[in-house]
Amino acid sequence: SCRVMSLPPVMLMRTPWAPSIEVSTRSGLEIAFWAASTARFSPEAIAEAIDLPVVVQDHPASSGVQMTSDFLLALADEAPRCRVIKLEEEPTPPKAGRLVAGSADVVVLGGLGGEMLLEELGRGSHGTMTGFGFPEVLVAVVRRWFAGDRAGAAAVFDRFATLIRFENQALLNLPIRKVVYQRRGAMAHSTVRAPGVPPDPGTLADLDDVLRRTGLNGHLAAGSVLPSLLV
Repeated sequence: SCRVMSLPPVMLMRTPWAPSIEVSTRSGLEIAFWAASTARFSPEAIAEAIDLPVVVQDHPASSGVQMTSDFLLALADEAPRCRVIKLEEEPTPPKAGRLVAGSADVVVLGGLGGEMLLEELGRGSHGTMTGFGFPEVLVAVVRRWFAGDRAGAAAVFDRFATLIRFENQALLNLPIRKVVYQRRGAMAHSTVRAPGVPPDPGTLADLDDVLRRTGLNGHLAAGSVLPSLLV
C-alpha cells in the first residue's frame, strides 16, 4: 500500500493556457502544456524525455481542464511514468474509487488540504500530497490506516479536523499555513504572493484559538513534532 518512488517526482498539470512545455528534474515542478487536440500525447512525450516519475495533477479549478477517469487510466496505461495522480477534482472520493478500481498500477494521492483524506483512503487512495501546517498529523493518519488501525486513523484525523478545516479557507489556506510554518521555525517569514493576502488580525486570533483547542499551541517551537502521533 505504500509505493514510494525512488526518484523525486515531476508534477504535470494539463491546462489550455500554457503554450509551451517546460521540463526539469527538480522535484515538485509543475509542467504545463497546451491542451490542443493532440494534448493527450504530450504527457507521453514528457515521460519519454525524462527519467523521473510524473505526477499528474487533476485540479480543474485551477487548470480549467476536465480529465475524466477514463482519460487518466488510458494515460497511465500508455505512459507508465504517468501513473501517479494527484486527485483534486471534487468530490474526490468517488473518482478515487473509480481510478483505483480501473487499474492496480495507478497510484492515487489526495490533496486539497487533506479535508477528505479519510474518505479517499476508504475508496482505495494511497495517501495524500498536500500542504498542512502540521504534516506529521497527516503522516500519522496514513500510517495508522495502512497498519490496519482505521479507528486510530480516524481518531487522529478527527482530533485535528478543526485545524484542517480552518486552514483550508479559500485564499487564506497558504497564508495561514505559512504563518504556522514560520512559528514552527520552518521559514523565516510568512510573506505570500498575490492573490494571497496576509491573514488579518481576526484570522490570526482565530488561529491561536484553534491551536489552543487542539493542543497544538504547545508544539510550535523550532523542530517541534508530535512524537505520540509518529509511532
